[in-house]
Amino acid sequence: TVAKTVGLQSRPAQYRANIYATAGIASNGTLYVAWADGVSSQTGNDIFISHSTNASGQNWTAPSRVNSDTSNADQLMPALTVGKDNVVTVAWLDTRNDPSRVNYDVYMARSSNGATFGANTRVTSVSSNPNNDPRTQGQLIGVYFALGAGDSAVYVLWTATRHHKQDLYLAPAASIHTQPNKPICSLRA
Repeated sequence: TVAKTVGLQSRPAQYRANIYATAGIASNGTLYVAWADGVSSQTGNDIFISHSTNASGQNWTAPSRVNSDTSNADQLMPALTVGKDNVVTVAWLDTRNDPSRVNYDVYMARSSNGATFGANTRVTSVSSNPNNDPRTQGQLIGVYFALGAGDSAVYVLWTATRHHKQDLYLAPAASIHTQPNKPICSLRA
């Protein structure tokens, strides 16, 4: 067992969210698992991570919170990747910029040890309202969300509704050569 989880707290947004975990493995064999958890009624739903240094996953560290937001905003739908340099990156949907907890942004944080994460960085430049798509009312927002680590960048794929329908965006979010918040491609349905 990685951790005992608590179901997500109720939220005003309609899109599907869950506590499904996301996992990654470093080149040194360390296993990482991140998930959304409703454990604190004071800080909304938060993102937690734990790791195991033995390949069998028998022993796990105590969960640590990834997001630094301490309001009642929701952090949901985490994605995790581990680069060749063993740096762990976690990204998630986050409502901290909207007091009504409906509009979301994508945030990410990175860690060299999988326990202590740096600053939460906003990836999106425009917040999305999941209700902007009249066809689905945002029901599938978190389904299209992923991370991938390349040689010089971490790429984030997310669903945005800035054009009144669900569009997919892909952007390098951590790189010495590019700026965050600048999508390199947009896939429109």
